Amino acid sequence: MKKIFLVMLLIGILATGTFTQTVGGDFKLIDTWNHDDKEILTCVGDPIINDEGNVVARICGKVGSVIISKKEVVSFAPFGQGPSDLYLMMAQCRYQNDIAFLEYPNKMKIFTRKDNTYVWKSQMWLKQGYYPYIVRDMIFIDDKWFTGGYKILKEGSKVQNAALVNIFDEQGKLIKELLKKEFPTGIRHEEDYYLTHYNNRVFFMVEYELKVHEISATRMEVTQEIPLTIPPFYKKMPADFYNFVFYKEEKGLSLDYERWKTSYSYIMRVAVEDGCLVIQIRTFGENQKRFALLFYDINNFSLKRTISIDDYFLGTRNGIYYFYRNGNPGFDEDADECVVNLYSFKEKK
Repeated sequence: MKKIFLVMLLIGILATGTFTQTVGGDFKLIDTWNHDDKEILTCVGDPIINDEGNVVARICGKVGSVIISKKEVVSFAPFGQGPSDLYLMMAQCRYQNDIAFLEYPNKMKIFTRKDNTYVWKSQMWLKQGYYPYIVRDMIFIDDKWFTGGYKILKEGSKVQNAALVNIFDEQGKLIKELLKKEFPTGIRHEEDYYLTHYNNRVFFMVEYELKVHEISATRMEVTQEIPLTIPPFYKKMPADFYNFVFYKEEKGLSLDYERWKTSYSYIMRVAVEDGCLVIQIRTFGENQKRFALLFYDINNFSLKRTISIDDYFLGTRNGIYYFYRNGNPGFDEDADECVVNLYSFKEKK
């Protein structure tokens, strides 16, 4: 039945397109990588588009990491605790010509390219404090690691003090803690955080807020905080959404997690391309596609264009935008399990 539905869906896509064109340019499908015989579920951390233009993603469960190219899907670093395995992976990023994976609790493993795969090269530790530190995203820039996550600094009966961005030197020594804030004790730490950069400008975002925190990579300080233009189809999360809730039913927390990922316009991916900060959110509005790509000018953060699309944004490199077709596998029932669509954008002259 599912295959019949997917065939009908594909016919609809070919007839209508998976996205709505935007004023001011042409967002065009240029290629499709079809590996529909492979089961690829929800990604952990931001996928990486490597130097060859392939997608490197960590997958939930025991599949491990995968390299998705036009020709094939290659698995490496399976779930496990050996040197070449990954256990409880939290984040990944490009590191010089290699890829860095961060395991809980803050063990960094470096993998290097060899033939058509990646192999273990070295490892180190990010130094952490007394409390556990859950990292959701990281980047390496200006010889420093920038990590985004909820790091408790001090915990009381009613409030917690936490830092959302931490900076480490290349060897893993903590240099600075930024964006220190006070939160109610007992909140869940499941929200995602996003880091990307343009030259030495680091951009940090929290999934529930259309606001950019700009950080100077060299000075290691927040230089500005910019509230972004909110589109009319944006559905904000409730203010108390992350407060801890005790569920009597067995699957209560997982049901809430699914509601979180499908019922609000949380930020799903952040990247920099074509002179813009590119953000994907889930949309809610009449005659809307499933998601929207929001393009904010990198110089003044004005909303330059919006593209409605049913595909799930994986990342971008050299002007090419990579997507899973028809949504996020694991949350969107009609999403294709391993079909990657590639798009390019051209400005109108």
